[in-house]
Amino acid sequence: MSRLKIDPIIDELAHKETSAGVKFKDIPDDARHEVEWIEGCHVFNRHLPSLDELPVPRILYQLPALHPDRL
Repeated sequence: MSRLKIDPIIDELAHKETSAGVKFKDIPDDARHEVEWIEGCHVFNRHLPSLDELPVPRILYQLPALHPDRL
């Protein structure tokens, strides 16, 4: 039986704990993606689309600028 090649980032994450104190390796596979997203340690391996492929919606250019003190 061959062993699957494991991504080193995912393998490293398996030994870390969530904010609730549970190790990532103990989280069921069907919930792990959501927990990684909530914890802010998810991995995005794909390229973002270019502006030609997915342009910014025109409505977003109409949003007012934030007050400088809010940045």
